[in-house]
Amino acid sequence: MLQTSAAFAGAQQACRRPVVPACDPTIASGGVNPPSVDGQIVLIKAGDVIDVGLDWSDWLEGNGGKLASSAWAKHSASPKTPTLTDGTLIDDASKQTLVIVDTSEAAVGDVYYLENTVSVEGIAAGGFTMPTRTLKRVLHVKVVL
Repeated sequence: MLQTSAAFAGAQQACRRPVVPACDPTIASGGVNPPSVDGQIVLIKAGDVIDVGLDWSDWLEGNGGKLASSAWAKHSASPKTPTLTDGTLIDDASKQTLVIVDTSEAAVGDVYYLENTVSVEGIAAGGFTMPTRTLKRVLHVKVVL
């Protein structure tokens, strides 16, 4: 008897966006210079056009504020130049900053360092107002088969 793909839906894991927690860079960073936020590398299949991002929810919960802007770019030390689009995306509900990475022209083994610069709007807390803060985090991305 043939079974439809729906019959296997329970056995499959849902696809997920590769998102790394922003956290405190002095604790969570590691790897080569510039260090990536989690000391790891995000793997993207060659030919994919996929969104990757940073999850700022824990940082915002601990430090207050709201993401006001986000900009993704190639870090100056990146060994290769990635094709990035929509580098200003913010998912307010999940507190994630996102960028679209296009690996259709990339070679297997290419490595990119992606830098996310965010502004966190100022907030009033405890009788004073926190100013707008600018933060930077780096993700390492490697193109694989």
